[in-house]
Amino acid sequence: IETVGKLPSNLPPFRIPEFSLNNIQLLCSGAMVLALLGLIEAVAIGRSIALHTHQSIDGNQEFIGQGLSNMVASFFSSYAGSGSFTRSGVNHQAGAKTPMSAVFASVFLMVVLLVFAKYASYLPKAAMGGIIVLVGYNLIDFHHIKQVYKSSGRELIVLGITFFGTLFFDLEFALLAGILTSFFFYMERTSKPNIAVLAIDKNNRLINRIRDEAAKECSNLKIVRIDGSLYFGSIEKISNYLSYLYDQNQIQHVLIAADGINFIDLAAAEWLTNEILKWQKKRGGIYFAGLKLVSQDVILKGGFIDKIGPEIFFKDKKTAIGAIHK
Repeated sequence: IETVGKLPSNLPPFRIPEFSLNNIQLLCSGAMVLALLGLIEAVAIGRSIALHTHQSIDGNQEFIGQGLSNMVASFFSSYAGSGSFTRSGVNHQAGAKTPMSAVFASVFLMVVLLVFAKYASYLPKAAMGGIIVLVGYNLIDFHHIKQVYKSSGRELIVLGITFFGTLFFDLEFALLAGILTSFFFYMERTSKPNIAVLAIDKNNRLINRIRDEAAKECSNLKIVRIDGSLYFGSIEKISNYLSYLYDQNQIQHVLIAADGINFIDLAAAEWLTNEILKWQKKRGGIYFAGLKLVSQDVILKGGFIDKIGPEIFFKDKKTAIGAIHK
């Protein structure tokens, strides 16, 4: 039976790394990739176990802790370290509750290396492999996989890419591929914000016109609600909609119910300024109701408010409609 074999019975010596310009240039790109993958893997492990323990995960704390541990370990010729699926699984199944379990594991490993290295060399690899396979199997959340299969086609694609990537490629590549796919779907979803046309129903309330075809619109004021943030990826759809209204030349004013806009980036602020000025010059204007203060941050700091004027922003839709109709 193949065993672990001879183990070193001493701890790695302290040595200051050589911070030469040549070494930094040689290792910088690889170190960035290792750090990124290590952080991704650790957070993925934490979230996987948190599904069972119902604990909250602090990603910033994990990033700081992992960074500090790798910095200190580099003075002892250590490999770049991260979380481990199997070791974390063993800890969880053994009843570990706090990070002290990892501290105890480190202390016991030091004792084994210094005192019991001779005996540890007889550990069968088959027994250790069996433990790892069993722990890995118990970490699979079949219930969650079924939920993904039933509820979301996009999540199923992310799951499939990560799953098959793990089978045929390195674990790090699989994690990165899954994250990039998830990011692509997020960008694709947020780049197409919902634009709802609002109208007055029989109860004198502003509602989405799709819900009540009998609801009435003003002949000269189009009221729309934008559900989504304004950033470089989403302005195309909104720009096309406003251009369509402008070219029709049937209304003079547009009121945007901005309660659902969480932020506006610089690219969106620049486009919005040009669009508002175009409407103010050739039509009536574009106005905002209920835009959050945090969403106005770039508009204020970038000086765009001086160009378009503060009078186009209103606290609520009722106030805006009254002012526009005057």
